[in-house]
Amino acid sequence: ANNRIFISKKLVENTLKVGPKSFTARGRDPKFDLEVSRTAEPFMRMDCGCITFHDMVTGKSRPAELKDIKTASILGEAFEHMGTTSFLTVSDVPPHVHDVVVVAEILKNSRKPFWMLTTDANNIKFQLKLCEAVTGGSEEYRKKPLGSGILSPISPLKLPHNEVERMMIYGENNVPIRMPLSPMCGANAPYTLAGTVVQTNAEFLGVYAMVENVLATHEQELLSDDLIKELDEIC
Repeated sequence: ANNRIFISKKLVENTLKVGPKSFTARGRDPKFDLEVSRTAEPFMRMDCGCITFHDMVTGKSRPAELKDIKTASILGEAFEHMGTTSFLTVSDVPPHVHDVVVVAEILKNSRKPFWMLTTDANNIKFQLKLCEAVTGGSEEYRKKPLGSGILSPISPLKLPHNEVERMMIYGENNVPIRMPLSPMCGANAPYTLAGTVVQTNAEFLGVYAMVENVLATHEQELLSDDLIKELDEIC
């Protein structure tokens, strides 16, 4: 009635048991593939979603443009410890399609894994079509997906707009999902550092349980009927 879901301790614990412990973030060239796990080598990512570009030659800042994607992609590939290339929010492309155009520009200029930011779930299918074009079709893409999607909860643990629809599209296409969290001490989280850490952990576990179990139910891959029944009840 009030659009709230309560996630049980049992559901979270089972998710941690069945969820994958690692995955591979893939680029156009396998030599740039990254293992993402607790034991893998750490890596840096380039700025993501930035709207301003600082020109180091002129010393001036200006709104990011499509040409900056090429610069950022080439630089990101050159830096050894930069694991993923950049996705800027460009100002010289119509807002309702900029996320699709930027993916095309990244694919042309970078062989590393990248984030697929998007403004709307409806645009993801066009982003994926571009990725499929360079991997050899939808089946090949599902086996070795390029890039990774993004699911962005708003603290404290609220899923806005069509984030759930976005999650389903990523799941159907086997695209890894990143979950950036945004609690801020004293604003949308407790004033204490300890409280904010607890909230951050709770938000991650909540979204992680939803992602793994909803997608697993979608694929009918959950381990037990009890877990499926519990998910049905809370949804």
